[in-house]
Amino acid sequence: MQKKYIMKTIAIILLSGLLLGCSVTQDRKATALESGLYLYQDAMRWGRWNIVFSSYSKKIAPDTIASLKYVRVTGYTVQQPPILITENKVIQVVEIQYVHKDVQRLYSILDQQEWHYDATKNIWLLHSHFPKFQFKSPK
Repeated sequence: MQKKYIMKTIAIILLSGLLLGCSVTQDRKATALESGLYLYQDAMRWGRWNIVFSSYSKKIAPDTIASLKYVRVTGYTVQQPPILITENKVIQVVEIQYVHKDVQRLYSILDQQEWHYDATKNIWLLHSHFPKFQFKSPK
């Protein structure tokens, strides 16, 4: 009887430790997501393009980088907060307002962001395309 009690106690302790470990991992992921989203938003808003680029899983095309010299972001508003699609994938939709520096005309785009968790680096990276800042000529 004593042996059964000890085995049950050990099982409960191990299970509790496992559940606590999962909780810590989820907390770490949530903190990393919150930090990544804030860093990206802040960098985008203030034109810190190198930080913005580092948030992507793939390199940004050189012609896209070159076109950013004309872009000044004036607003970044979350339209749809992050939605957990899978344990390691989140979707968020934001509205980005920007002006063409030479023309000073306001534009707006919706950007659907797909963030994936990289467990080796404990960071979330964007797997969606870089926003397409387009400039329409005035009519």
